[in-house]
This record gives sequence, C-alpha cells and structure tokens, in this order.
Amino acid sequence: MSLDIQARRVLEHMARMGAHLPLQPSVEQLRALQHERTRVFAGTGREMARVEDRTIAGVGVRWYRPEDIDTPSPLLIYCHGGGFVTGDLDTHDVVCRHLADAGRVQVVAVDYRRAPEHPFPAALEDCMSVLTALYHDADGFDIDPERIIVGGDSAGGSLAAVMTQQMRDRAELALAGQLLIYPCTRGDVAPDSPSRRQHAEGYGLTLAGMRWYMEAYAAGHDLYDVRLSPFYTADPAGLPPAFLATAEHDLLRDEGEVYGWRLARHGVMVTQKCYPGTIHACICMDGVLDRGREMLADAAHWLRLYTN
Repeated sequence: MSLDIQARRVLEHMARMGAHLPLQPSVEQLRALQHERTRVFAGTGREMARVEDRTIAGVGVRWYRPEDIDTPSPLLIYCHGGGFVTGDLDTHDVVCRHLADAGRVQVVAVDYRRAPEHPFPAALEDCMSVLTALYHDADGFDIDPERIIVGGDSAGGSLAAVMTQQMRDRAELALAGQLLIYPCTRGDVAPDSPSRRQHAEGYGLTLAGMRWYMEAYAAGHDLYDVRLSPFYTADPAGLPPAFLATAEHDLLRDEGEVYGWRLARHGVMVTQKCYPGTIHACICMDGVLDRGREMLADAAHWLRLYTN
C-alpha cells in the first residue's frame, strides 16, 4: 500500500527539521537532530518501579525494572538504533520503558561506544561484554539465565542478530530469543533489492545515509564479514526464536524479510510481520504513528510469550 497519512506527515516534518543542516552535517549535528526527532515524535514513557544508570563489565547501561515483576525475572538486553552513530539511551528510553512494562521483563539498554569515534568492533564488544557478564552473574543480578533475550532496532537489530550467532557458535549460553526490529542485516550498501531501489530517497533513512553510517562504523573493514552483515551467515540453524518486524516503506525491508525466511527454513521459530504504510524508525515515533505503537505492542506480546 502507499504511505499512510501519518507517515507522510512525519516525513514532511522531518524534512523541515533538517532543512537548516549543511549538505555535510557534522556528527554532533546529526546526533542533535536525532534528539529533536525523539522530542517531537516519541510518545510518553511508561512509569517504572526503578530506572537506574549503571556500569556492567565497564560498559554503561540503563536498567529498567517494571512494577510487580516476578524474580528471578526474564531479561531483554536492548541495543538501540541510530546507524551505530546517532542513537543513544535517551533516544530509545520510551521504547525500552514500553517493552519492559508491556513485555513484563527487565530491560538492560546498552550504551555501547559509537562510531566514528569508536569504530567496529567496539559496539559489538560492548554488547557482548554486557550479555556475558549478566549471564555469568545471573543470581547476583536477580535474573533468570534461561530467559535472556537480545534485541534491538535497525543498527541495534544488527548487533542483536550477530550476538545470537556468536553465542550459538561459542556454545556458552542458550538465549531464549532475539527481538529484531527492522534490522540492518546487510552492511554492504548496493541498491540490489526492490526495497533498496524503491526507498533509496524520500523515506527517512536513505541509501546514501546508510552508506555513510556503515562507512563510519566499519572503518574499512570487510562489509561482508558476518559481524557486520549477519545476513551472510553460512548456517542459521540453531539460532533462538525470533520476532522480526519490518516496515513496508523502508529500504531495509527486503533484507530483514529474507533473513527471517532463511531462519525459518533452517528450523528457527520465527514470528515475522511487515507493517504496511509506515517507515523506518517508526517505533521511536509512537507518539504520532499508529503503526509504531502497533509494532511495539506486538513486540511486547512476543516477549511475554517467550519469557513468561
């Protein structure tokens, strides 16, 4: 279907918000714009029993504990989106609060090091450090080690997908699931799929923007490395159950859908849905996009099913 009216209005507003930027904005300007979009488009954050900024394994995290949750409790380790460059704990605070409350899980959002100051593999190393530290001291953190899920959106979805592959290969722990929200599964940026060609410009995330983000993060590393492109894993068998959401008018749509189909063909339990009429980053715009709210609700419902 065509863009829905809400997404169209958001794109028009985004164009006005970015009109003052130079042709080649600085990293600081892009990060400030991301925060401004969050302020304008995000919904109201849900109340938590406790929200705490702390450090785990030398990495900053924000820990969300909802009201009246059983202990030891299930845990979602969340990796924020933003092209490995612009997102942070604050841009995804509303998202994490919603998933914690409606999903009935504790959420640990990882404040991983960002490019270009800290290129690949810094972000992945930080997320893996938090995951392994929490697993190995699950009793101390009052979490159930058999109910740990990793998740994220966009670049964070890529990190989550890679984490599941690495943990399977290490045989170190069995994750309960992976929550992948319009994940970037291919770091290579060739316009070789229908969604990349059809949505290369004019839909928020552009192909040129994606290329810039990946170049900043990869810093010359092979973009076909499965740690940058989980899509290219040789064998997806043995990965944990997945929730995989895509947006119809998103250049990442096809690679997300095909990745989900590959998982399913190799015996992975996959809950997959493409949300019509909407755009990339919609869950961070739940204050103005019905589809963003729907995607968040579906993700939280899946979390309840796989952790409670």
